Amino acid sequence: MGHPLDETLGPQKLARALQHAAMGHCALFTQGHYLHRDVSNGNIIVLDEPVTRRIPDLLTPVIQSQDCVAFLIDGDMAKRWSSAEQSSHRSVSSCPSRL
Repeated sequence: MGHPLDETLGPQKLARALQHAAMGHCALFTQGHYLHRDVSNGNIIVLDEPVTRRIPDLLTPVIQSQDCVAFLIDGDMAKRWSSAEQSSHRSVSSCPSRL
């Protein structure tokens, strides 16, 4: 059905795949009130053939086509935005503090 993001050829296809993954993240949040919490190149699949999907209302002024070329996978770490875990489960920075 698709291939990993790091196998995408060309900067235009890569940029479009990233745009569509961001759109998926937006839809997950605006329509379901969930944060994916693990958006990374390993969790973006680029479709071999585009499929038609509903564009989130927030993005309809800037997105012209409803053809989806990439999507997020591995949403098992997603949490509802209203949950108490949203601010306490993960740290903001993964950089070690300097002494």
